[in-house]
Amino acid sequence: MKKGAIAIIAALMAFTACTSQGINENAGTAESETTEAADTTVQTETSAEDTGEVTAPDEAVSSADVTEESSDDEDLIEEFDLSVYDDVLERTAHAIAAGSPDDAQDVWLMELLMYTEDDAASHICYAYADINKDGREELIICPSDIGNAAAGTGVYSIYACPEGSTVPCCLAEGWSRNRFYITTDGRIHNMGSSGAAYSGHCIYHISDDGASLECEDFYFTDFTDEAQTNIGVYHNTTGEWDKDVSELYLENADNFTMFEEGLEYMDFVTTPFTSLVSEEWEKKANIEVTELESTDSLDAYDSFNTGITENGVQIAVSSDTDANVILVSLTMNDDLTFDAAEIYETDIYEGYPFVTTVSFPGSIPAYGLEVTDAFGTRFFSLDMSGFDGSVEIHEIKVNNVEHSRG
Repeated sequence: MKKGAIAIIAALMAFTACTSQGINENAGTAESETTEAADTTVQTETSAEDTGEVTAPDEAVSSADVTEESSDDEDLIEEFDLSVYDDVLERTAHAIAAGSPDDAQDVWLMELLMYTEDDAASHICYAYADINKDGREELIICPSDIGNAAAGTGVYSIYACPEGSTVPCCLAEGWSRNRFYITTDGRIHNMGSSGAAYSGHCIYHISDDGASLECEDFYFTDFTDEAQTNIGVYHNTTGEWDKDVSELYLENADNFTMFEEGLEYMDFVTTPFTSLVSEEWEKKANIEVTELESTDSLDAYDSFNTGITENGVQIAVSSDTDANVILVSLTMNDDLTFDAAEIYETDIYEGYPFVTTVSFPGSIPAYGLEVTDAFGTRFFSLDMSGFDGSVEIHEIKVNNVEHSRG
């Protein structure tokens, strides 16, 4: 037998002996401590009997009291307040109701609203999940069929509330060629592409403070030669799409899909945006413009004299909810958008319309309305129907507004 083997066996025997001795010594110590504890208990009981003293019930600390105290401590741990995400949900619902996002960050929403013919509110859902098990749930905005992650739908966006903050931040936002998936082990899988030769698989985890995503592994394809005849797979742990800071992992990308194999994705209990969008629509003032022969039928109203006498049409602008209305003059641009200049501002509400006189010098509208209500600000042109000559309003896009009130 070799000397090395003999030494290993000897070491193992010594370790076993030491371990056994330690166990026996510990056992002896435990037995001794138990005996001493028992003796102390007997002495205490004897002393109590000899003196006739009895421990008062309110001074005794029972195991039940300890358990109840521990339970109270657990109740003191506050649950994460999901209301921190209310503004995000409201903003998203508002964008769905309006048919376009207010924030350029919502690329996925702009893409979805552009190509979704059906009711978008029923196709877009939200869910809460503590992805990284830190006690602070994340807000996940996702399609209604997210339960079938293998179908390739991914999540639209992921929001988190960093530790010590009440303002959520967007961790990830996907679209058709930049998809995010949440794995069952609490990681974020990103699949993206910027062309036939450029695809990527990245695995992220949420940072300890919950404020960002940190890359674990990033595999991406790129040309391996100057002639661009071969596509290989590169790897780094920084998430940079840069060959110079990466290693060549595979000479060719024939089996690039291997990086998504074995990943399992989370399922969520989702809630459609339908009710939230309905609430947004309820905030939207229903603006109506009617031609008036006289104001005799109106109990109360605000009015403005534009000075138009020739070919003028007297109109009443009414609303079923509170709204701020500005009469504006319109100038059409080459791209069919408008610039607007303020003429008169007023507030209207149900039963209190705004009355003025406008004219229609041609087919291009000369006057319009800027309407601001709880839903937001919209612009309308004042038009005359070519069918029956009635006054109509149409929502328009205004690039620039000159407000005389500053």
